[in-house]
Amino acid sequence: EPAVEAVTTLDGEPLKAFRVDEAQSGECIVTQIMDGIALSQLVLADVSTVWRDPDQDLYFRNANVMLEVGIALAARTPEEVVLLRGDKDPGLFDIGTIRYVKVDFADVDDAIATIADELKARLDRRKCEDDVRAELALRGLGIGARGALKQIATHRGEDPVTFTGGGGIWGAQILEAGLDQVLVQQLVTAHTDGRYRLTWLGRAVWTLLE
Repeated sequence: EPAVEAVTTLDGEPLKAFRVDEAQSGECIVTQIMDGIALSQLVLADVSTVWRDPDQDLYFRNANVMLEVGIALAARTPEEVVLLRGDKDPGLFDIGTIRYVKVDFADVDDAIATIADELKARLDRRKCEDDVRAELALRGLGIGARGALKQIATHRGEDPVTFTGGGGIWGAQILEAGLDQVLVQQLVTAHTDGRYRLTWLGRAVWTLLE
């Protein structure tokens, strides 16, 4: 948490660490995990060994963390998923090709500095990627979809933003004829309570629209 909060976001605000196990929301924990992965600027995960079986020479990592890492790698770009390791054990085959950051957790000050520097670098690289992705995404949005993004971005009320018409969960105003649904899902996320929120890419597109 100190390493995260030592970093300033692209908006000039300090990053805030969000941990599901410390959240006060009454939502299902799976929903909180999915929302956190989808909406956070970066996903930070410690994939260090948590237990060793010396008799069988086996190494075990936190299963919950590995599940969340799998979801994050499927939903976000590799630059947005920061993996930390504080052990020297053989890496897992599944994530063996994913770059990780070596951290000496025994040296607290060094660990904080290492993690903070990596987060800053990831945010800088993601800013460059988002600028390009936002420009490309904006070109694919029609008038209706742009209006829907504006409605979501500027909505401040307690009631969910609703859209009428066909198109399933997205509604006719978002899912226009010929619009790539995968693209829309990268810009907007729908919650179980019926609310729509912009993803970080959606916010980058909205900034260009303003």
